[in-house]
Amino acid sequence: EEVRYMVMRMPAVLQYSAKGNVAPTTLFLQRSFDLSRKDLKRLLLDYPSILGYSMQNLKTKFNFYLKLCGFTKEEARKMFLQEPKLLTASVRTGLVPRMHFLVKELEFPLDVFREIVKKN
Repeated sequence: EEVRYMVMRMPAVLQYSAKGNVAPTTLFLQRSFDLSRKDLKRLLLDYPSILGYSMQNLKTKFNFYLKLCGFTKEEARKMFLQEPKLLTASVRTGLVPRMHFLVKELEFPLDVFREIVKKN
């Protein structure tokens, strides 16, 4: 039933390579954010498109949230489970320009920016 739901939401999932896309992506998400199988399942049911992301794309997102924003792994894990769409945002064309504008141009402290991201 859950697989059917995922396929109905995003039929392209059927074209993803188990070895090339699905396995590396799920393994990366589980290890990087300490996701349980239940949490991973919920995340992917909400946003199955994540299965099609390249490892470089996921690593770039991971680095943005942990290194640029300063979130801990636990904070990032909680954020992604509450708002999985945070993983769908483009780092280069969306997140970094917004961060630059708010932090550099409007001089928001990084802590305020982090709260904005959490509330999304």
